[in-house]
Amino acid sequence: MSKKQLGLILLAVVIGGLWLYLYSDWFMRQRIQIHTRLLPPTLARLQKRLPASVLGKTPGAAPMMFEWDRMLKLTDVEVIPLSALQTNQYASDVWHLVSDSNSPPTRGLIYGESVPGMRPATKGLEPESLVEGEKYRFVIRSGKLKAEHDFVVGSLNPQ
Repeated sequence: MSKKQLGLILLAVVIGGLWLYLYSDWFMRQRIQIHTRLLPPTLARLQKRLPASVLGKTPGAAPMMFEWDRMLKLTDVEVIPLSALQTNQYASDVWHLVSDSNSPPTRGLIYGESVPGMRPATKGLEPESLVEGEKYRFVIRSGKLKAEHDFVVGSLNPQ
């Protein structure tokens, strides 16, 4: 094989590798899409599973359900008020769970609900009630993946 042929083959490999890098999803970082929805607070199963602090303080506020696009083994779950984040980089969260070991894969959870394989970051601390009309940031981590979703707590009672 001549030097010219070897150079052309090498150039084709470099161009092919560059095309794969720029125009394929192989090297893209995976993104998690999170969705929220309101759940009726009158569901009997929710009243048994959720702490009284989540359902009792804010009449009319509905529990929030968080869902994402694939099964994830969660290592960290947080809900932080956006107003606190804008004034303080290290804002205190209203709900924070961490995984001690392997949590089972899940596609969603309900705010304030105990999640299998996870425990509160601060021992004995219960989730605070979400305030209707307030903006919050929901953050999940699964290994190296991290996703954030901003949401506003709504009401099921029309005014």
